[in-house]
Amino acid sequence: MCYHYFQFNFVKNKKMNKQIIRDFSYGHMYTCIIRILTVCILLVLPINSKAGIQNKCIDNSKTGSDLSVLRYCRAATENTAFQNSDVYFTYAEILKKSINRMPPNQELAKKFYIMAELHNPDNSGAFFNHGILLLRQHRYEEALNIFQHAAQLNHPDGTYQLAMMISKGSETQKKSKEVFDLLLKAAMQGEPRAQVALRDYYSSGTPELNLKESYFWALAASTNGDYLAKSNIESNARRLSQQEQINQQNRLKEWLDSFGNNEEECVRLYRIKSMNAAFGFCIRAARSSSSPFIHEIIGDLYMSETAGNSPDTAQASRWYEISASEGNTAAAYKIGTIYDQQVRGLSASESQKRAFEYFSMSAKNDHQNATLKLGIAYELGRGTLKSRKEAINWFKKSALLGNEEAAYRLGCALNTAGEYEESVFWLSVADIWGYRTASAALKSVQRKLSSSKLNEIKDNVDKFISRDLSD
Repeated sequence: MCYHYFQFNFVKNKKMNKQIIRDFSYGHMYTCIIRILTVCILLVLPINSKAGIQNKCIDNSKTGSDLSVLRYCRAATENTAFQNSDVYFTYAEILKKSINRMPPNQELAKKFYIMAELHNPDNSGAFFNHGILLLRQHRYEEALNIFQHAAQLNHPDGTYQLAMMISKGSETQKKSKEVFDLLLKAAMQGEPRAQVALRDYYSSGTPELNLKESYFWALAASTNGDYLAKSNIESNARRLSQQEQINQQNRLKEWLDSFGNNEEECVRLYRIKSMNAAFGFCIRAARSSSSPFIHEIIGDLYMSETAGNSPDTAQASRWYEISASEGNTAAAYKIGTIYDQQVRGLSASESQKRAFEYFSMSAKNDHQNATLKLGIAYELGRGTLKSRKEAINWFKKSALLGNEEAAYRLGCALNTAGEYEESVFWLSVADIWGYRTASAALKSVQRKLSSSKLNEIKDNVDKFISRDLSD
């Protein structure tokens, strides 16, 4: 394999190439093998470095600040030698956000959704979110095309969106049949909004009046988390006899059982961003599973707008706490952020105390944002006693994990403590990392040091930044 790399000019060291050719010509096979191994090492090192920054991109999307995700994903995508659909998708997702008072870069996000799709044509989540981005930009023809790809890849939410777009177009009989078939496909995959639409189709006589089918899909939508379907289920039931209701309930049970492993389907749908379809599978999985990850996913679903429902912080908190009690440090951070905003029914001090406990639990697993929150807690005395020493320790840990706000707060704390050289170092890092108020703070501390000392610090900062983007 290494020889093929050499032959196809992946190594651009012409001197090394000539040496290998000469060794082959003279029959010095042992020397040639050593040189080819050297070539392999030269090839692998940058690839491993790039793999490291790609891991930072993806890992920070789960535990880090938005700015750190933006920084690491940008660096990971700049070199095309080691391409990764998941990295492109993660970068596209972060580009859609407004970060550090910068507006979303939707055109660049579109570009990286396309990159994700090109490097993994089966990445249905990229197609779906790309379609949603285009839809919000009112680029309907492009969105329609992208949703068609998502539907072909059996993305439930994408199939539903495609049906909705077609339904708002031509009203010919052919289009109506196409819409119905797409809704049926999405409903069979567990999409609750499609199931509600089928309920309405059958109750209104389109394509046919069928009260049993209407009740069946009302039951299915209710089971899969649609609150409106739950509230209207009785009106559907009144139109059927008791025995007919029981028959449809048994039919629903058999249909749900046919999916097999709810836990696997829950995780699969969550990972492809089909949140509406994931909800029902995750709830059913939780009844028989003690997986902390499943319980965390349910918390995430309650915090999002699934099946047209508004975020439910109380339910999300319940599931995050269950997951955290099972040792999930990611869920511990999420419930910590909820308590940090003060939970209704608790005093500010009690809410802050619980937030501190959950951040402490999460920080043990090097969660970037949790370590920052602990530093702030010690700095301000939120949920614990004030301690500048502990604040500095946690800010430094978070900064070393790549958090720009932690680097800024660390620099400010060190300035207050009279540690001007280290203060300039971390404020410089925060400034380079894009923390908006770091520049002004940095200038005020730099006045306290000589030019030679500032140049020395600058060299150390450059080395740190370079290492941060190569580890």
